[in-house]
Amino acid sequence: MSRDHDLSTIAREQHGLLSLEDLRRVGVPAADVTRRCHDGRLTRLHPGVYLMGGAPITWHARQLAACLTTGGVASHRAAAALWRIGGLHPGRPEVTVPRTRRVRLVDTDVRVHQSLAFDLVDATVIDGIPVTGLTRSLVDLARFTGPARLGHAVDEARRRGATWPELWECLVLHARRGRPGIVRLRTVFRERYGDRDPESLLERIFLRLVADAGLPRPDVQVVVHDTHGFVARVDVAYPDARIAIELDSLRWHLDAAAFEADRRKRNRLKLAGWQVLEFTWQMVTEEPRLVVAQVREALRVAGVAA
Repeated sequence: MSRDHDLSTIAREQHGLLSLEDLRRVGVPAADVTRRCHDGRLTRLHPGVYLMGGAPITWHARQLAACLTTGGVASHRAAAALWRIGGLHPGRPEVTVPRTRRVRLVDTDVRVHQSLAFDLVDATVIDGIPVTGLTRSLVDLARFTGPARLGHAVDEARRRGATWPELWECLVLHARRGRPGIVRLRTVFRERYGDRDPESLLERIFLRLVADAGLPRPDVQVVVHDTHGFVARVDVAYPDARIAIELDSLRWHLDAAAFEADRRKRNRLKLAGWQVLEFTWQMVTEEPRLVVAQVREALRVAGVAA
């Protein structure tokens, strides 16, 4: 009786579900699992996932069962329904798993996505179900929905606490991995983000992009001197490799005096033996793979393993 009570307690927290691990942890032997299935106390939904006898098979139960058996997370349209963005209602259970994971399911109505960017899912839990993070859910949704609905989903995500730095950062990281839907999502972001100066945000996104690519972390706001004294303060740099990286917003270039000063500074850096890379907001957000490739090449030329 104590064992059954423990199982009931676990199942109540999991939409009526029990995993094989739950059963073993409570002390139910394999033979008893088989007997419970035969007499109706358990119903096998997927390999290693069971529904307690008498529990309803709800959408939440089917979605969680798919997550438990695959080790994945609710994603795409299912994630949008759980996050309540995009006006989507529960439909087919949908999960994302790592590309390398093999999946066996009993319920063939479950959509399974294999992802090379599983490390970016930013998983959380909603209604007891593991689900992709809010910003990743927008990226996944962009693949399957039009601009109007996607725009509403972005607005709803913002109301639920997603910040512009988080949204842009998520977009750029997934763009580097070549994920579908990025162009559509970037267009929606531009419409809503407007023409604000992205200079500080650009530095944050660039640093995350470099880290995601597995490159050495650069220093920020580096002061450079030559034999004549102060040369410049560089946005981002690898001082030991003498690589200076300048991150330029559009507003900076529209200032004529600043534009001229910038050219002088960069000439002095080059004469002092520094490689100088220049990246704009557009380059980082639209061509992140190129940006990473150029930083990697600069490190290679400088003899730094990357």
